[in-house]
Amino acid sequence: MVQLDFSALLENLVAGVVIHDAAGVVIFANDAAQHMMQLSAGQMLGRPPHDPFWKLIDLDGTPLPLERYPAHRTLFEGRPVHERLGVCHPTDPRRAPSWLICDTYTDGVGQGLKIVVMITDITREVHARRLAEQSEERFRLLYTNVNDALILFGAEGQALGANPAACKLFRGTEAQIIAAGRSGIVDLADPRGDSLVRDRLASGAAAGQVRMRRLDGSVFEAEVSSASYQDAKGARHVGKIIRDVTERVERDRAIQANKAISELCANVSHELRTPLNAVIGLSEVLVDSGELQPSQARLATHISDAGHHLLRLVEDLLDFAALDTDQVSVRLETVDAWEQVKAVHTQLSRAALDRGVTFQLHDGAPRSSPAFVSADPVRLRQILWNLFTNAIKYNKAGGRVDVRIHADGGPMCRIDVSDTGVGLSDAQLARLFERHQRLGQEHGNIQGAGIGLNLSLRLARLQGGEITATSQPGKGSLFSLRLPGAPDPRKAAPSRPPSTRASAQLLYVDDDPVNRLVMQAITLQLGWSLVEAESGPQALELLRRSLAHPPAIELMLVDLRMLGMDGYQVLRHVRGSPELAGIPCVAVSAFGSAHDADAALRHGFDGFLHKPLSVVSVRAEVNRLLDVTASRPGDSPEHGK
Repeated sequence: MVQLDFSALLENLVAGVVIHDAAGVVIFANDAAQHMMQLSAGQMLGRPPHDPFWKLIDLDGTPLPLERYPAHRTLFEGRPVHERLGVCHPTDPRRAPSWLICDTYTDGVGQGLKIVVMITDITREVHARRLAEQSEERFRLLYTNVNDALILFGAEGQALGANPAACKLFRGTEAQIIAAGRSGIVDLADPRGDSLVRDRLASGAAAGQVRMRRLDGSVFEAEVSSASYQDAKGARHVGKIIRDVTERVERDRAIQANKAISELCANVSHELRTPLNAVIGLSEVLVDSGELQPSQARLATHISDAGHHLLRLVEDLLDFAALDTDQVSVRLETVDAWEQVKAVHTQLSRAALDRGVTFQLHDGAPRSSPAFVSADPVRLRQILWNLFTNAIKYNKAGGRVDVRIHADGGPMCRIDVSDTGVGLSDAQLARLFERHQRLGQEHGNIQGAGIGLNLSLRLARLQGGEITATSQPGKGSLFSLRLPGAPDPRKAAPSRPPSTRASAQLLYVDDDPVNRLVMQAITLQLGWSLVEAESGPQALELLRRSLAHPPAIELMLVDLRMLGMDGYQVLRHVRGSPELAGIPCVAVSAFGSAHDADAALRHGFDGFLHKPLSVVSVRAEVNRLLDVTASRPGDSPEHGK
């Protein structure tokens, strides 16, 4: 090895030093150079610049051409060279390359020429730059391809850039958005915008909703997330992510509106059912009492029929509104369709008689089994009421309405309602089930709102059924209600012979004196004893007193909606008291939907009665819970429900 001056200094330098002779052959490499080049002195010494042993690469990873080797260039160009390059391990390609800066120098002239290569390790710098480039690329791809609008602003509110999604959202080019600035795309009349700015200045970030304006002038509701940041040069910027949430806001408003409509319908239903409870309940008690003169009984019957008719109209109107807000539910159970038909027929027979229409049910041959269907009994009667009512009121004097049930054990049961009215043309049939459609009868003397058939069809479909119609002008119409059939429940669970009790001791809790009067008249008609309470605390006191001083109260009926302690609170006190917990409790409410009944049963009530109350409905529910039956000839099991 050539003896060099300052050899100790060269060996201890942090920088790598490689010395070539005049022919370019390596004659010296200090420890730092060997480490950086990933080679030993024995592997480096004696090799010329063009030896294929060297595996130098460019910054982009491609092999470095020979003419760009630092020592080679200096040897042939005769001048110093500054080069950034990478060194791959010659025998282990799996090892990551080292990244170097090579600066060459020459000393002496002629035979004394030496090429000195000074090497600096920039591996960390290269890796850091590549990470930054990758991050920049990822950000660029995200900025360009993200679905959300991104806009960059300067500290003074000037727009600096907008991604393609922002251009699409604001319906303009990036240059147009930059020119518009914040004042051009934010609705300055919306105070929420200034509030978001204050929040961001206070905490560095903000999120919320604000009205924004597109470049074409249209306004939309936007969800904005903004954050301030400092770039590499120390300048402050603000980045905003913007989403058009107009549809979501409108949907939320619709949900709130639907909720308000639902609450309104429930309140209206309650307020209307309360007076109808007195009209229907008391008129039926008078008719059933047998104490009226025939003429008086007819008048009372007309009052009852009018009350039921008004009740059906109210329910149709409220259900029609509730259907549009998806607030109507059905509670499917196995129902004897024939019994439902007979119940509604009984209620409408007088209306048919008054119009001179023969209203006939055709039971056919003696029935071996009822026609069981899967349906909501309340909704089924509502549909039948509308079909029967239409067949009667749009009929002609002396006409007929015939009802037949077709149940052969198949998957569907069909109820046909035929009439001998004026009939409908094909054009009228095509519009028959449209809402508010009365087919030219709007100015006639037949009352109606044009919602009954549309509502009935929608209720039938909620129960898995369908309604169809055929008609011939001048000959009448045929409406067919189809509902899913159901197996005979009596085959699975044979009924046991009912027992009968002549009396019952009941407690009725209601803060409305008229409602208590109705219940008083009903229980008097049934021959049962009634204790009345006008509040929850009074009812609890009466219950405890009856245990100490018989006769004990056997069953409690409680109105759900009372001032002070409501029906649910009364139930909680009863169930929480060991001596009262076993008393059957029936919820009574003017909120009469299936949802209300289900809620009452879930809370622990044993039964549910909805107003208007009737002798038959009260008797059936009380008998069911006390395991007695007190049926009377001529009463329809479903009448008055």
